Amino acid sequence: MLDISPLLNQRGWTQAELAKKMGIAKSTLTDNLKNPTLTKLNSIADALGVPVRDLFPAGVDEKGQELFIKDDKGNFKSIGFLNTKP
Repeated sequence: MLDISPLLNQRGWTQAELAKKMGIAKSTLTDNLKNPTLTKLNSIADALGVPVRDLFPAGVDEKGQELFIKDDKGNFKSIGFLNTKP
């Protein structure tokens, strides 16, 4: 699950407030955090006013945060790494 609590805390927001700013239900935001797609990541980042890379912990490793997609059978496939260092 994507942990955005540090970003919310910096703004003094709750997940419910972020969901309202995004025009979605809190339960939808929770689902988006559990299974984020690139579109969902962009929406969350836009609402928080940060680049997508800020949604991930800094310094995960030298390669960055590994990204996955689901294939048609529901299996996860690595598509590369998101460099979390600016």
